[in-house]
Amino acid sequence: MKYFTAGRGDVGDRHVSVHRVLLGPPARIVATCHRSNTLKTFRVDSIVTARLDRDEPFRSVEDAALESYLRASLDGFRGDGAAQLVSFLVRNPDARWVKNNLLPGMKAEPVTEGVRISVHTAALRRVAQFVVGLGASALPESPTLAREVAALARGALEAAETVLGASE
Repeated sequence: MKYFTAGRGDVGDRHVSVHRVLLGPPARIVATCHRSNTLKTFRVDSIVTARLDRDEPFRSVEDAALESYLRASLDGFRGDGAAQLVSFLVRNPDARWVKNNLLPGMKAEPVTEGVRISVHTAALRRVAQFVVGLGASALPESPTLAREVAALARGALEAAETVLGASE
């Protein structure tokens, strides 16, 4: 297939062996990437063209490995590390909205001050992006998540200050 990789901002040729179609939205496929020989998730809307290449053998994967990959992924993303349990607290009144708008795999537990969200995933950056988007109403409870949230928030703040400084 020809695939647009957003991280690199370019279109490249890929051979993949498709194992699962995730309807979304957005629609995605989980496949073995022949370049890295690892499971990866690809957005269907980033596939420019695709065709069957009879000269490239299909690469199968054990069902257990595929299920483990899917369980550790979040919203189509998966980091390099092992899956871990992370959590964050969302205070009222925002908790009422958040608990009905979680990413698949996230679990909500009511607490006195709002809702505790937990997820077992290797997609730490994706969880941190979700938390950063909630601003001051969210409190990371896991140290690894807190570090990732802080790094993202600092980057966003520095970018905003650059724009504000230029407008003064």
